[in-house]
Amino acid sequence: MTLGLILVAAGEGKRAGGNTPKQFIKIHGKLLLAHSLERFAKVKGIAEVVIAVPSGKEKWAAKILAPALKKFRKVEFVAGGETRQESVFNALQSLSDSITHVLVHDGVRPFVNLKKVVELIRMLKTKDAVILVSPATDTVKRAASNVVAETLDRRQIFLAETPQGFKKEVLLQAHLEARKKGFTFSDDSALVEVLGRRVAICPSDGKNPKITSPEDLALARLLLPKR
Repeated sequence: MTLGLILVAAGEGKRAGGNTPKQFIKIHGKLLLAHSLERFAKVKGIAEVVIAVPSGKEKWAAKILAPALKKFRKVEFVAGGETRQESVFNALQSLSDSITHVLVHDGVRPFVNLKKVVELIRMLKTKDAVILVSPATDTVKRAASNVVAETLDRRQIFLAETPQGFKKEVLLQAHLEARKKGFTFSDDSALVEVLGRRVAICPSDGKNPKITSPEDLALARLLLPKR
């Protein structure tokens, strides 16, 4: 297994408020994106990293992230697309031919448990795709026309997180098929599902939130380590 990491950081981050995309907001003197990137510095076996950032920001991002980049052997920046799916596809095409497996991680998930990442990578050795998930803890309702249609069995409901791991050839095939048929999904595992491949789940520790809102940013400032 030769492992690549795709870090998705090309969104506008409007829900967090302000004019700066949330991945580029500084927390304790360091970009939120840098906090997320550095979580993977201790993961053995990552041969290269591709980071998708807003188009035109590649050189700027490389400069401002320079301290965090020193911990990786090879890092490349690519222009993101109009959707997350397009950004991942652009990054996927930039990975070296030698890469056999890939992790895709949100640039605004700085709390991922490294033990869980290692567990996911271990599972990926025998699976086409593995994703981190957290179980639903509340009662789950399906609604239609503003009324409850049914109550779902929450024991079968999981919330998808990242990183998500794939055989590179499977993920590339899934993206190419999606582009051919015009599918757009919010995460890569859904593309692989449409392809007919099985996606295994790796339970999260439940402490891997995606920083989206101003309240999330406040939590990040509280919990992320200070220099």
